[in-house]
Amino acid sequence: MLFLIKMRVSFPKELSDSDQLALRAEEAEVAKELAQEGTLIRLWKTDLNTATWGIWRADDQRKVELAIKSLPLHAYMETEIHQLTEHPNDPKSAEMRVPA
Repeated sequence: MLFLIKMRVSFPKELSDSDQLALRAEEAEVAKELAQEGTLIRLWKTDLNTATWGIWRADDQRKVELAIKSLPLHAYMETEIHQLTEHPNDPKSAEMRVPA
């Protein structure tokens, strides 16, 4: 299954800049591992850099939630998880034909 996940990180004021940098470095390593195993497919930033959107793959929502909880920034993260299903008008669908 594919999931579209919105992630927004908010650090508490008492967390130092160096601690934030260390957590972001750890986050990058875990994200790399998740990508190598095929769980994390793609990531995008929004234009204002207020959130990250990603495409994730997992057998079910419980497994994608476990993957997200493995992220070092999870404690500071607000997430929205949306399971994706095929749309009947998806242009990639073999059944959809555009009239000539």
